[in-house]
Amino acid sequence: MLHTYEALLQPDGRLQFLDPPVGETLRPRRVLVTFTQESVVAAPATATPPGSQPTPDWARFVGALADSPNWNGDPVAIQEEMRREWD
Repeated sequence: MLHTYEALLQPDGRLQFLDPPVGETLRPRRVLVTFTQESVVAAPATATPPGSQPTPDWARFVGALADSPNWNGDPVAIQEEMRREWD
């Protein structure tokens, strides 16, 4: 069975997976590499070392708008007021 994973091929020949491979990777595995036209200047900050769990990108946004004044009040009342704003 084939699985597709996005990875960066480093100049020294190492593959740096952007998401950890699913399944057993304790033994050598045969892989097929497809080169894209896109080149990457630096490794992304979200890359994780093999065997560790990645932190979801969205996690940094949790609670970011909690203190925003735009989220105060009854959402339905705010929406109705916006609809009648130009009446």
